[in-house]
Amino acid sequence: MIVVPLYKKVLLPGVVIKLILRGKEATQLVRRHFRTQSHDRNKVLHIACIPSSKAPAADEANNGILVPKSIRDHLYQHGCSGRILRVQRLANETYGVFVEGVSRFRVKLYHHDAKELDVDMFTCNVVHYDDEQQQKGSNKGDNEFRKLMCAFVDKMRALDIPGDLLQQMMGWMDNKSEAVIADMLVCMIDTSFEEKLQMLATESIPERMQLAHTWMTRQLHILQISEQIHSTVEAKMSRQQREFYLRQQLEAIQRELKPKRNIPTHQGDEDEDDEEDMAQLRRRLVEAQLPTEALQVAQRELIRLQRLQPASAEWAVSRNYLELMADLPWCKKTSEVLDIASARKQLDGDHFGLDQVKRRIIEYLSVAKVKGNLKSPILCFVGPVWGRHLSVDP
Repeated sequence: MIVVPLYKKVLLPGVVIKLILRGKEATQLVRRHFRTQSHDRNKVLHIACIPSSKAPAADEANNGILVPKSIRDHLYQHGCSGRILRVQRLANETYGVFVEGVSRFRVKLYHHDAKELDVDMFTCNVVHYDDEQQQKGSNKGDNEFRKLMCAFVDKMRALDIPGDLLQQMMGWMDNKSEAVIADMLVCMIDTSFEEKLQMLATESIPERMQLAHTWMTRQLHILQISEQIHSTVEAKMSRQQREFYLRQQLEAIQRELKPKRNIPTHQGDEDEDDEEDMAQLRRRLVEAQLPTEALQVAQRELIRLQRLQPASAEWAVSRNYLELMADLPWCKKTSEVLDIASARKQLDGDHFGLDQVKRRIIEYLSVAKVKGNLKSPILCFVGPVWGRHLSVDP
């Protein structure tokens, strides 16, 4: 059989995989497949799908050889014969080949086949495992395996797995043998490359079923844990949604009661004071002549402030933020005065010590006075950058 290496992949009997084959040898393989079917439609070409522990080098992957010399010593001694079901032409000398696993084998001998024109294809002689002989008169463990299979299907149905897949699995239980079902399930559940390779190399059917039983039990435990986590998260989300809904209802009730707060009581006087403070804050924001973007932010924050309760911590933060925006000199400008002597006198009068800091500021002002056009930097005097810094703007 012609050897097709599978890097970090394992083909098991009954499983269908898609292989991307490129190059001159791939073209010859496809031609041999179609030539085989041209003589007999029921006859198919079988290939030897053998796992490899090493991927071909970049230069070798493009030279048109299916089995480069660099990976021939890294092919495993066990593989699976596969029959070609369908071929797709993807590009020039690039094909998508659908292969179905047929039977396990052990490699007996590797050699070359130069029958295909000038192509020296890498082939092998194999010894197939006879599963039919093992299955005769041996039903030990079948019932237990099928019970686990039913439990696995029920768990997948509870997790809303697509119905087509469930029907396919139920069809396996009716039409396939336990050995084939075990192989197909190992490829379906979450198993590693090493575990699939162990399944491929195991000749005994009871041992294969035991491996599949172990890995399916592990997968069921993972599904149960995932379901518990999902239920916990869903319950938490439901609680948060309920709290959000109740909060929205509370705000709607407060908006409905707001026009009725003109009753002459002590609470009414407090509400009037709050509304007067809000009106005053709104006037200060208008008088500050904020830019368009800052005005939009202030309006959004003002609406948010009106919806908050004065007793909440967020109300104080929002109020302080708006007062800061109202106090900032957005449109106020002053003429530039660079008087070094006056600046030195001001610094000595306002700050005791700090000679190095004062000297640095005076140096900057002197340079700005001489140059005439200097951007305002951030001067860091003591400690790390996020510690103490000062923005100097003449």
